[in-house]
Amino acid sequence: MDNFTIIALTEDFGMSALLANISNSIDCLLEFVDADDIGIICKNTKLGVLIVDLDYPSVNPYEIVKKIRSSSQLVICGFKDQMNKIVRKKAENSGFDLVFPKTMFKQNLTFIIEQSKIES
Repeated sequence: MDNFTIIALTEDFGMSALLANISNSIDCLLEFVDADDIGIICKNTKLGVLIVDLDYPSVNPYEIVKKIRSSSQLVICGFKDQMNKIVRKKAENSGFDLVFPKTMFKQNLTFIIEQSKIES
């Protein structure tokens, strides 16, 4: 049986630490990726959730998710410091399942991941 994996595309130290704590508490794998490796890792992960920092520097997270969506059924969640209707619509059109303002995402992260485990 495959292990549930949290895949994270973020350079946010606070979010990285929170993800590490959550992955330990709910006994799942955690893999931090960069833009070069994300496609193959998502394609090879059967059970998991992809968490994408929409403020990630030097990459276009929307284009990355469009490519991933075509070859992966992972639940894809995004977060951004400043969320608005335009960002939300762009994320949804790119294939994100959920998008949140960063503060709300942090507050609900354990619940989001556990729901993703159920849906996988």
